[in-house]
Amino acid sequence: MVLGLGVGGSDRRSVMAGGLLALACGVSGACSWPDPDKVDETMPDEPLVIEAGEPDAGPTIDWDRPVDGSGFYEEDAWPPACDLLSDDEIRSVLPQARVAKRRSGDQDIDVIGLFGSLGGHMTAVDSTCSFELDIPKAGLGLPDERGSEPAHVDITTIAAGTQGVVSANFHTDGDERLPTAAGECFDDNGTLNCRLERIAFELTSHWPRQSYKDGWTNRYKVDGKTTRFVGSGTDEEVYDEYDRERAFLLRSVELRLAELVLAKG
Repeated sequence: MVLGLGVGGSDRRSVMAGGLLALACGVSGACSWPDPDKVDETMPDEPLVIEAGEPDAGPTIDWDRPVDGSGFYEEDAWPPACDLLSDDEIRSVLPQARVAKRRSGDQDIDVIGLFGSLGGHMTAVDSTCSFELDIPKAGLGLPDERGSEPAHVDITTIAAGTQGVVSANFHTDGDERLPTAAGECFDDNGTLNCRLERIAFELTSHWPRQSYKDGWTNRYKVDGKTTRFVGSGTDEEVYDEYDRERAFLLRSVELRLAELVLAKG
């Protein structure tokens, strides 16, 4: 049996026991995968529904925050990552989803200040957030006896502060620029990186497999059209299907959520 967990990230995963084990880690660093003796071989009632993401406009980001000598916001003054998307905004893209939990976190970063000067290290408080989702109709409920990790969307703020320091800490050489109504986003080998003048962030999503039977099958209904991905066959065929699915989700889910953040600038 081919096992797979987690459509989020650009690297191809390890081949174990003749099959693909796609291992996914959240911002906490914890990893999990289903117990092969307890996998669910039934197809869920519905595919994962993805829509355009056009809720009522949320509040704009408050940029009036104290800045330190590097040009970054002070450590405890970064815009909280968990405030960058509301429950209503997430449901406008993923209408079947319930936001079950938000996990906020800090990150230690190397400070690259204005004009490329090195400024040591800082701890950016509340600069990461994992939005844990409950989507039982699409076979993506909260963890059960299989021990699988829940679906989640993660935002990591790369830089926040003055326009100069955000630009100095945002690198796009060779990356594909994607169309956005505001700001700019790039596909960095399967990872979505976006920025406004005063903030840059990475947005990723993680999706457990919806069903297992002779491999895995995932279904997505985007603007009324259903697309299916099936991971079976040779390892190379499974790898290729994983890559196609990753590219599909980056543009169908992650880019739509990122545009809601960019609209707050």
